[in-house]
Amino acid sequence: IGAPTLTEIWVDPTLGTAARAGASRADAVRSLSEAWRRVPVGVALSQGVRINLVAGTYPESAVPNYWEHRLGTRAAPIIVRAADGAGSARLPTVNVFGCHHLVFEGLEISAGGGDVLHFEACRHVLLRNTTVRGTGTIATYAVPQEALKVNQCQYVYVEHCDISGAWDNAIDFVAVQYGHVVGSRIHRSGDWAMYAKG
Repeated sequence: IGAPTLTEIWVDPTLGTAARAGASRADAVRSLSEAWRRVPVGVALSQGVRINLVAGTYPESAVPNYWEHRLGTRAAPIIVRAADGAGSARLPTVNVFGCHHLVFEGLEISAGGGDVLHFEACRHVLLRNTTVRGTGTIATYAVPQEALKVNQCQYVYVEHCDISGAWDNAIDFVAVQYGHVVGSRIHRSGDWAMYAKG
C-alpha cells in the first residue's frame, strides 16, 4: 500500500448522521453507502480515500447494493477498513464491479445466500486480515455457492484471511490474472477449497 496521502471518511452505524462531514470519528456519517457515495465515480483518483468503519454490525440498508466504478490508483488507493481492529466491522454481502486499487482490511463479511464477496472486472484488489464467511448448512446446500468469487480481474491479493462456508468452492477465481493467496485459512466448502479456472 505504501504511505499514500488519504482523505479520511469515518462511519459509525450507531452514532453517525448522514449530514456530517465524516472527517473524524466524532463527526462520522451513519452509513457505508453515504461514505461510498463520497468517493468520485469513474475518474482516476489523485487523492486516496480511507473509509474507517467504527465497530458494529452494518445492515444491508447501510451498505451499497452494488459497489462500482471507483478508480483508485497506486498513489491514491481506496481503503475500507475496520477502524477498531480485525473483525470489529461486520458487513453483509458485498458485490464489487469495475473498481481499481481497492483494499479491504480487517472486515468481517458474512451472508447466507448468493456469493458472500464478489469482485468482477476489478484491478489491484487487496484483502487483508478479512473474514469472508458463508453461513448455513453445507449438507443441505443452505449456504452460499461461493464465499469469495472473483471474475475477470487482475492483481488480486488475499493475505491472512479466513474464507469459508460454501456448498461449492470457498474461493472461486474465473479468468483471474496475477496476484497471490498467502497465509490464509480456506475451509468448510462442499467441493474445492480454492478453484482457479479460465
